[in-house]
Amino acid sequence: MFSLDSKVSRLVRRIQEGVRREASAAALHRLLHPRVEGFFRRRGFSAEECHDLTQDVFLRVYTSIEGFAGQSSFETWWQAIALNIYRNEIRRRKTAKRDKVEKSIDDKDFGDDPFELEEVTPNPLDRLIEKERHQRVWALVESLPEQMQICFRLRYDHDYKYREIADLMKISVQTVKAHLHQARERLKKQLPGLGIDEPEE
Repeated sequence: MFSLDSKVSRLVRRIQEGVRREASAAALHRLLHPRVEGFFRRRGFSAEECHDLTQDVFLRVYTSIEGFAGQSSFETWWQAIALNIYRNEIRRRKTAKRDKVEKSIDDKDFGDDPFELEEVTPNPLDRLIEKERHQRVWALVESLPEQMQICFRLRYDHDYKYREIADLMKISVQTVKAHLHQARERLKKQLPGLGIDEPEE
């Protein structure tokens, strides 16, 4: 008799291989839906919010599943996606709340401020250089081994702590540090002066 995790792994392989893809995706959805929805329910979201966020997770899973290479467990992989969506939702709410406060202030008539400074914006060349540099960095990140890449993204793209990464990926903190060190060395070798030295926690 197959365990739940072995059933999930079998369905993931079938989806990647294109074997009855839609039926396999539907079966995977039925198996994982309670876990994914529970992930958001435990974080205090309403039933409707859990439904919407769970749908976002499955959409991301289905559009990215070809890139899952199996170096970490599928459970770890989808949880990283769910955590990313969770954090994006929290940031979105904070931004919306801040914008609402700023709007209420802007609605008040304070008159023209003769000392207001003109906003300084980077010139088009600076923006182009920064955009190209950003694209080169993340193109190199995508070439890293999967587990190393996940560690790097969780640390630098989502600002997770070592312990959070270790708990999520079910590896030791020392392994996390080793992956991050190797990733930084690889990137700095390709892009000298990148400036991604690791701060102390």
